[in-house]
Amino acid sequence: MEDIINIIVSSLPDYVEQNRDVIIRRVVLGGRTVSHMVPQPGIKTKAAINYLDVDPVFQDGRGCKFTPQEGGIELTQREIETGIIKVEFEICPDTLLGKYAEFLVKIHADEQEFPFERFIMEDTLAKIDLKLEKAIWQGDTLSDNADLNKFDGLLKLAANEDDTIEVSFDQADSAWAKIKKMILALPDEALEAGRTAVFVGTEIFRNFMLELVEKNFYHYDGAHDEAPMEWIFPGTNTIVVATPGLSRTGKMYATYERNMYYGCDLINAKEEVKVIWDEKDGVFAVKVKWNSGVQTAFPDMVVVGSAGSPAPVQVTIQGASPVALAAGAGSHNETYAASDGGAVLASVPASAAAWLSAAVNGNIVTFTVLENSGEARSAVVRISTASEGAEGYKDVTVNQAAPAEAPTISGAGSLSVANTSGSNNRAYATSDGSAIEAEVVTEGADWLTVSVENNVVTFTRTAQAAQAPERTASVALTTATGGSKTVTVTQAAGE
Repeated sequence: MEDIINIIVSSLPDYVEQNRDVIIRRVVLGGRTVSHMVPQPGIKTKAAINYLDVDPVFQDGRGCKFTPQEGGIELTQREIETGIIKVEFEICPDTLLGKYAEFLVKIHADEQEFPFERFIMEDTLAKIDLKLEKAIWQGDTLSDNADLNKFDGLLKLAANEDDTIEVSFDQADSAWAKIKKMILALPDEALEAGRTAVFVGTEIFRNFMLELVEKNFYHYDGAHDEAPMEWIFPGTNTIVVATPGLSRTGKMYATYERNMYYGCDLINAKEEVKVIWDEKDGVFAVKVKWNSGVQTAFPDMVVVGSAGSPAPVQVTIQGASPVALAAGAGSHNETYAASDGGAVLASVPASAAAWLSAAVNGNIVTFTVLENSGEARSAVVRISTASEGAEGYKDVTVNQAAPAEAPTISGAGSLSVANTSGSNNRAYATSDGSAIEAEVVTEGADWLTVSVENNVVTFTRTAQAAQAPERTASVALTTATGGSKTVTVTQAAGE
């Protein structure tokens, strides 16, 4: 294995150095969209697009005098700003052995060198191509996405211009119909200025090609060896271009190709591609650096198409309403069925959050309440559909009862007993028929004990000492259903 690592160390920098110009041009100019744009090299950060527009005026040709026209030559100047971008990472050869590198050993067993560097650079360039393609369209310097915030893309530039032509698509429109609307919206001046193009996402392009086959009654005579990514719209000179930069955005973009500018450097050789072997750490340091930016010369020659939001699917929800809960703390489950078979969501209003919560597991909603010590209370919980692109809800009233009124205990509230030892019995009745319990609650009143049988309380005392003062104790009578009563027991003084 050590021999393989030595080959990697010696061959990787050589490969990159020999192919530096090819790699740089691939990074800077390798995207699909870039091939349809006017490259403007020599830009470090900002530069002006100088677009000369000549309008010759017809004059009366009789006579010999030279009479130059007034005006007719217009210089359009718009600023193009590029972002400086770099990609840096490390490669540890040991992590490749037994994985990526082992695969390459097998397919290059007859070669003296171990050119895995070509495969790594190819993969790196392919990923840069894809990310740069997206940035050309979706770039936004205010974005949180590091892949998109290096420069503003064509969609943002068009959105910031009042002159951009906007087209809206109906949800029922086919890909063919959408592209046709884009072409019809192009100004005549754009159609006369050079080849026009409609840029679409790859999923739209796929649908367009399938519809093209059907409209041609299956007498398709297009490419057979590989899937095309560009196609002339039948009956026009407008090319339809598939780009992953617009995929899943719902957007299309049309203009003439010479209206789109791609800024970079190249001339000043500011681009870098380096692979450096760090002998100390035993890793390769890979660095690719360049700058990119886009702009249009005439925003009024740009058409941007957008698909309207689909009409939401209406969903009905079936389930219990209202939901009645007891005064005590606890939980209660209810099942709610959405007409589309999807799961549901439950939203508790902020005003009830202190005592009520709702948790969802699929279609089961668990209502949980804290104990209620006051008046009855209620809240409206909204049960809604969790299905994407769907609307529908059911408002469920959740009622929590007030605690039941405490029962009353009737019977003697005070009792006088003799200074001698003995017992006194008293019968007590509860308004709800519940049993009572009795307990001496006065601290230190060990002279008095109580017992209960069939709601008859027996008060048992010890004798008073001679000349001892009168003494009292409190006995608490309670019921399991919340009733309470205090009985005062007084024992006469000792003689």
